[in-house]
Amino acid sequence: MFTGLVKSTQNILKKEKVEGGYNFIVQKPESWVDLEIGESICINGICLTLEEFTQDAMKFFVGLETLSKTDFLYLKPQDLVNLERSLTLQTRLGGHLVSGHVDGVGLVTELIHQGDCLKLKVRLNDDLLKWVVKKGSICVSGVSLTVNEIENNEVEVFLIPETLKQTNLSKLTLGAAVNIECDQLVKVVVEKFKDIYEHSLRAH
Repeated sequence: MFTGLVKSTQNILKKEKVEGGYNFIVQKPESWVDLEIGESICINGICLTLEEFTQDAMKFFVGLETLSKTDFLYLKPQDLVNLERSLTLQTRLGGHLVSGHVDGVGLVTELIHQGDCLKLKVRLNDDLLKWVVKKGSICVSGVSLTVNEIENNEVEVFLIPETLKQTNLSKLTLGAAVNIECDQLVKVVVEKFKDIYEHSLRAH
């Protein structure tokens, strides 16, 4: 599990096509001196397993299922990605609980600078929108954000200067694809009530 509070942004160094997917080589943050093979690291909102690392780089495998549901197929060397290591029992939960299991991809439809802040709108399909609630949480490319407004199929969030400084969201452009993970609690409630509703219809 993760919090959606990005701890580092680093560049993709290499993208290698291999059987069943791609290997991604990502620059390693200098402060990450206690990495272990097999640990989970969130990259742009996606939980990946660390397969190898050196003093300067980390290697991850991304399979076809992940490629089909995320923006990873479009990433290329030198692209900047958001990084977060998994939670420990001593970690402050400053964002919200993020699994790193991306639900789908949204498209950036609006970027409005308001002083040092940025209003961002992302278009979601109906399958994702059913799990989004106003003032609830949403994870965009690994960043925990609060939903300000929902209009038609667009979700509006507001990025403060610290978020823009610490993440790659400041690099977004119109039409860009972003990884979306909806709030786990909302998904549980929606799906549970859906099951109850469908059961009541069958009972009548």
